[in-house]
Amino acid sequence: MNQMLVDSRRQMCGPLSSCNCLGPFEMRPGETQPLQIDFTGYLGTVPGFSLSAIEEAEVLDLFKNPPAPAAATDIALVSGLTVDPPVHQPGFVNIVEGKAVEVLVWTSPDLPVGRCFRIDFLLAFVDCSGRKLSLRECMIVYIVST
Repeated sequence: MNQMLVDSRRQMCGPLSSCNCLGPFEMRPGETQPLQIDFTGYLGTVPGFSLSAIEEAEVLDLFKNPPAPAAATDIALVSGLTVDPPVHQPGFVNIVEGKAVEVLVWTSPDLPVGRCFRIDFLLAFVDCSGRKLSLRECMIVYIVST
């Protein structure tokens, strides 16, 4: 039954059948939640590589056609500090032990239930020889009731 809920929510989010995104990650209006994505499985397919940089991190509003950057007043990747410092990496994304990314996702208290967003990442992995691999990954964020 839980799988049916996920599938029906994806239909509400928009045409996601062609998108191989992770998720959905559920949030309520007015929340700030940590989101961690572990790439251990991917790293097992490319021995010797580790996550070294987040080259891009962007939140897209899936209710726009075509999807476009989400308004920072609706949803944002934040630092968790009272005042966000200057961004040194896109969207305050942290690298955890060379194998995962971690972000804090903030949603507006006025955000309507049912809204859907996608966080897009472009990640860089390197090995000890300096060879670089790039990986695009995304996470669906679905706004649920309080």
